[in-house]
Amino acid sequence: MEEKKLYQVGGCVRDKLLGIENSDIDWLAVGYSEEDFKDYEKIGKDFPVFLNKNNEEIALARRERKNGHGYNDFTSDILNVSLNEDLSRRDLTINSIAYDVQNDILIDPFDGIKDIKQKILKHTTIAFKEDPLRVLRLARFQTKFKDFTIDNSTTELVLSMKNELKYLQKDRVYKEIKKVFLLDDFYIFFQTLLELDVLEELFPIIYKLVLNNKFKKIISLLSKTSKYSDTVKYTILYIDCYTNQFDINLPIKLQKKVKFLIKNKNILSNIYNLNIEEIVEFFESFKKDIILFNEQIKVDIIYNKNKNINKELLNNIFNKILDYSPLEWINKQTNTPNGNDIKDHIHKVNLEIIRYNFTYV
Repeated sequence: MEEKKLYQVGGCVRDKLLGIENSDIDWLAVGYSEEDFKDYEKIGKDFPVFLNKNNEEIALARRERKNGHGYNDFTSDILNVSLNEDLSRRDLTINSIAYDVQNDILIDPFDGIKDIKQKILKHTTIAFKEDPLRVLRLARFQTKFKDFTIDNSTTELVLSMKNELKYLQKDRVYKEIKKVFLLDDFYIFFQTLLELDVLEELFPIIYKLVLNNKFKKIISLLSKTSKYSDTVKYTILYIDCYTNQFDINLPIKLQKKVKFLIKNKNILSNIYNLNIEEIVEFFESFKKDIILFNEQIKVDIIYNKNKNINKELLNNIFNKILDYSPLEWINKQTNTPNGNDIKDHIHKVNLEIIRYNFTYV
């Protein structure tokens, strides 16, 4: 039976060694059973994880065995698992360091500290190969730690996993991409997957950009979107893919927004070539969603490099359309107008707003 002991593990230990502030503390419980944490809130679905009074996660030490393909085909064992056994199943050596807080000792059986000093991303053990999601995590850490280099042995291991990558569940990929998009230079993630020669397996639609010699262009455009919403980021990512399909399992509402913005990608840059009816229909198509409208402006500025776009004028027009209420007009009518009457009236008002506010050249 292992001696009961709690260790800090994972990102909090790694970031402390790197001098990076990290308020998320994760604990590993060695020698404990679920009964020891019966008074704690349990949050782990696939294996025992609990929350302590500081809202910090405590996971029971475990070993894992792979039974099939993909991320979910694992069985976990928490009986008499040693610290080293638990650390050995982790993805990278820099994430496989434990800290004994009580004795102020770092436990580093896989030379993670050395790899941190040498700025190397290296798989902890051959167990890396059992979970294809780790390829995405590797690319994410390369994105987060730009001055690190992926070890050659890890690159070779990734290449041997190509067939396994097709079993990755799209919802798991989306969750990983959400984390990637929080990073300033998130576009490096896709560059890394291309360099690892697995972009085609993971994102075949995005890989078509490589075949069409548009990948570098899109990466350059993505580098300008770090402060923008995920909607804008996904729009730029797929804007030249010429398909209504996505490699990533985006939520339906997000899919619709991205498709809408892609469809309208050139309208603002050519708005002076449209007739007034077409302009009004364009403004009305946003259904008074001013956030989406401003995202369309951002997409146009990035994609078409339209620095001369008059954001103030466009927002002024949109706000006038947004603010108009037909209530006064309805009350003045002899006969109560129906839905189509009101819709036609609002459209005529919008035409007048455009005529009055829009400057033609």
